Amino acid sequence: MTDNLTTINSVHVFNEQQTAVTKDHITQQLSEKSGTVYVFYSDPSVYIANKLSNGVDAQTACNDWLARIDDILNIQRKNRRRIRLICIQNALAQSVSLEEQTGIAASALAGFNAQPSDLVLMAGHQIVLQNPGIISRLDRLEALTLQLEEQPYQVKVDAESALAEAVKADAKAKDAEAEAKAAHEKLKEIEEENELLLLQLQQVQEELETTFISKQQLSKGHEGELKQKDEKAQELERQQSELKSELEQLNAQNKQLTTQVESLKKEAADAKAVVPEQPEKLKEVEEENELLLLQLQQVQEELENYFIKYQDAQKQCAEQQHSITQLKKSTGTPNDNDIALVADKSDAPQTIQQPKRSLFYRIKRRLGLVKKNKSNGLAKQHRDLIAQSIYFDANWYLQTYPDIAKEKIDPAEHYLRFGGFEGRNPSDSFNSEFYLQANPDVAAEGTNPLLHYELHGKDEARMPKPY
Repeated sequence: MTDNLTTINSVHVFNEQQTAVTKDHITQQLSEKSGTVYVFYSDPSVYIANKLSNGVDAQTACNDWLARIDDILNIQRKNRRRIRLICIQNALAQSVSLEEQTGIAASALAGFNAQPSDLVLMAGHQIVLQNPGIISRLDRLEALTLQLEEQPYQVKVDAESALAEAVKADAKAKDAEAEAKAAHEKLKEIEEENELLLLQLQQVQEELETTFISKQQLSKGHEGELKQKDEKAQELERQQSELKSELEQLNAQNKQLTTQVESLKKEAADAKAVVPEQPEKLKEVEEENELLLLQLQQVQEELENYFIKYQDAQKQCAEQQHSITQLKKSTGTPNDNDIALVADKSDAPQTIQQPKRSLFYRIKRRLGLVKKNKSNGLAKQHRDLIAQSIYFDANWYLQTYPDIAKEKIDPAEHYLRFGGFEGRNPSDSFNSEFYLQANPDVAAEGTNPLLHYELHGKDEARMPKPY
C-alpha cells in the first residue's frame, strides 16, 4: 500500500495501513513533476458511514472529511491547471474511463474500496444531508472533479436492504431481550434458593446452639451421652459442608448470569454504533442500560454479603469448637468436633426491571425508514411545485448562475435542494435571502424559501422580495 501512495494521492483513507496525502506532499509532487497530479477524495456519505462502522462519532467524521477537503481545495485553487480531483467511488465504478483519461488502473484503488452496510450507508447519507458545511462543498467539488461519466457521481442508498437490516437487527434485539428476561427469572430462582439456604443455616445454628448448651451441662459421668452428641455434631458439620458447596454453585451461576448481561450490553452498544449521532433520541436507551447494570451490581453485592456472613459463621464456628475443646479438657472428656454456626438472614436482592422496549424498534421508528418511499414522492411534488411557480424562471436561473448550467443539473431541483439556502434567486421576481431574513420562522424550519411561499407564504400575505 505504501508503494501505491506514491502515485495514488488520496486525502481520505479507510484503514490504519493507509496514509492520507497532505497538501505538503502534493506541493512536493508539483515541484518534482511537470505533468498533472491526480488527487482522489471520497464521497462524504461513504466516508462517514465507514467511520461510523469503526466507532467514530458523526461530528468527528464530518469535521475530518471537511478539513481534508478544504486543504486540497485551497492548494487546487492555486494550481488549477495541474491538479485534477477524482472521486474514489466514481473511479472504482468507471474503471475503463479512469484508465483512458488518466492512465491509472482501477486495481491500484482496490485498497480504498470501502463497502459499509446499507443501514450504515443510509445513516451516513442522512448526516451529510443535514450538514450545511458538507453540502456547501459538494457543488464546488462537482465543478472541479474530473467527470468519468455524463452525470456527476451520486451515492446510491438501497433503502429496502437498509430496512431489511434494521428488521434483522430488531429481531436480534428481541432475542436478546428474551434472553435477559430468562436470566432475570433464573436470578429470581437463585434468590429464592438463597433465602432457603439462609433458613437452613439458621436451623443448623439453632441445633448447634442447643447441642452446645447441652454439652455444657454434661458431667464427667455422662461420657456415653456426650459421644452421641459428638456424632450429631459431626453430622451437622457434614451438612454445613454441603451448604457451602451449594453456595459456591450459586456464586458460579451468578458469575454466568453476569457474563450474559455483559453480552447483552455489548449488543446494545453495537446497535447504537450504526445509528446517526442523535443524543436526544438515545438518552432513554442509555438510561435503561445504566439501570440494568446498577441493579445487577446490587444483586452481586447482596451475594457478596451472603458470602461474608458465611465466612463470619465459619469463624464463629471455629470459636465455638475451641470452646467445646476447652470444656472437654475441663470435664476430662475426649475432644469433639461440635460447631456453633451463626448466620444472619439478609434481605433478598431487589429484582431487575426489564427494558421497556426493544432498542431497534425505537431506532426504526425514529429514523422513519418505512416512510422512505413516501418522502421521495413528496420531494418530487416539491420540485414540480417550484418548476411550475410564476416566480421560477429556469432560463434566467441558468444564465444567472453559469456554474449550474455547466454541470447540466436540473435547475428546479438544484434550487430546491441547494440554491434557496445558498442565497440564489429563482428569478428576478423573488429574493431568497430577503425572504429568509424577513421570515426567521421559515429559516428555523430549514424550508426552501420559494417552496414555503407557494405552500403558505402567499396565503399569509408574505412578501416575495423588498419593494
